Formats: sequence, C-alpha cells, structure tokens
Amino acid sequence: MLEERIFEPLGLQTATLPVEDDEVPDALAPGFLADGRPAEPSTLAAFAPAGGIVATVDDLAAYARGVIDGPFADSPALEPAQSREGSETGWFWVLSTGYDGHEIASHGGLTAGFGASLMIDRTAGRAVIVLSNGGEPVDALAEDLMARVIRGD
Repeated sequence: MLEERIFEPLGLQTATLPVEDDEVPDALAPGFLADGRPAEPSTLAAFAPAGGIVATVDDLAAYARGVIDGPFADSPALEPAQSREGSETGWFWVLSTGYDGHEIASHGGLTAGFGASLMIDRTAGRAVIVLSNGGEPVDALAEDLMARVIRGD
C-alpha cells in the first residue's frame, strides 16, 4: 500500500520500508547512539510503519513537493483532526500556524541512532529536511532552520 499510494506516485526510487533486518539497505549511513556507541539499524518489525521508512534527502524533497503542490496538496491528512496547545494534528502531520502566519506541516521521528524532521511551509511552498545519524532529536533544529528560511536569514 505504501509503495502504491506514496512511493510510486512520487517516483521515490530508493525509499523502502524494511521489516526484516536483511532488508535494510547496505548504503544506509551507520547510526550512533547519543553516547557515541554504534547503533544497529532497527526495522521496528511489526511497528515498521510507525517509523521504519528508510529514505534519502531526495526522497523527502519529492515528498515535500507532493505536499506543496502535488498529489497530496489537498490530502485529508493535512486537515486538523485533534488540537493541542499551540498546534493541531492531522493523520500524520503536526499542523501549526506561526512564523508570521505561515501554515506549517511537520513530522519528525527518532529511532536508535537516527533522527529525522520534515517541515513544510505550505504558505510559501518551502521545506526544511533534517536527517541525522546521531541518535538525538532534530525537531528543534528543523524549527530553527524553518524560522530562518521564512525570515530570510
């Protein structure tokens, strides 16, 4: 379903969802835990759809374009389904209005040895992608970068 509905329509040639350890791409950068020890890639097994997608920066840029003005621009996943302090949540996205009124859709994640954050400025049609193999959250860095992009720093 992921390949049919997401990967293929966006032309994501390298994105994958490994479920077994031997399905993890050999080209994956090695991960490191917060204390610097090496981290083995984790497939998350049955929980793989919750955070096990392996994707490149190019894959995430194509995904962002798909949300900005492509097949996912009007996705119901970008509609608020739940509210919490300062933001709303769609099916996949944290939705917020900030940064001088810009509508932002974001999603981040962290597994042992890897962190990722994708922030999309739906108002201006720009995105920030942060990928890390350092085992630390990168959401704050992505937020700072997005603010700088909007301000023109």
